[in-house]
Amino acid sequence: FNRLTGRAQSNVMLCAAASATSTAQKGPTLKEKIKEAMPRIVDITLQGLGLAGTIAIMGLLEPLISVKLFAPPMMASGIIFFLGESPPQPNGFLLGSLCGATISLAVLTALTRLGMSAPIAAGGAAGAMLMWYKANNVVFPPTAVLPVLVSQAIVAEAASTPGWMTAVDFLVFPWLAGHAALYAGAHATAAIRRKCRMSFLQSDMKNKLSAKKLPASALREAFRKYDLSKNGALDAAELKMALRMAVGVDVSVTDAISLIRSVDVDGDEQVDYKEFEQLCQRTTGKK
Repeated sequence: FNRLTGRAQSNVMLCAAASATSTAQKGPTLKEKIKEAMPRIVDITLQGLGLAGTIAIMGLLEPLISVKLFAPPMMASGIIFFLGESPPQPNGFLLGSLCGATISLAVLTALTRLGMSAPIAAGGAAGAMLMWYKANNVVFPPTAVLPVLVSQAIVAEAASTPGWMTAVDFLVFPWLAGHAALYAGAHATAAIRRKCRMSFLQSDMKNKLSAKKLPASALREAFRKYDLSKNGALDAAELKMALRMAVGVDVSVTDAISLIRSVDVDGDEQVDYKEFEQLCQRTTGKK
């Protein structure tokens, strides 16, 4: 009887251990996965709504101000403006537009007048723009369509308006004005997205810091280890690594800059240890 009882208890213990192991191996639940993905879901949603809303506003403004602000090929530019954490520098767009309205347009027109087919003429214009981009070390592919759009506008208005005037009109409205509106919309959306990311990030840091209950020595060690320049302060790249080590959160360099600016009293775009500690304490709600 004792042997049977012992075997039964052993079996129960083995079953309990197997059940615990099975539970541990199941991984995060659907609710936990959704919670983890929520910052990305919100960010992507804001990107899409921002682009769609900006283009919709441009469409609503057109009849009110009696000028054209949008052409369908500008959708590609809008995606590039809204795709990153913030809009890219405008150098690529401006230089590409300059080439598209001059060199590429001249190549397209010359080849067309020589009797070349449309693909050959367009290929020549694209090749000219590629060389222009390489020479200036910038790139903004959507401007490659500009010479074709200008050429089409000139053909459409040939009977009533001189070609050069039509080209200038199209370049100003919708090309430059419309892109300026898209760029402004991308900047406004980026600011909203940044605030949302900061809110999610601070909440994540609060939860992880509270769970770890890190002593001050751990924060100081992380600060010391990633102060790579040994100047007693962390820049954005160093803060990104320190937060990953000490707290276990991954932030982009852009968001690290925002965190620095939230506690940086001397405006040097870095955090000393006191500011780093203040950042962590404020996140957890400690004084």
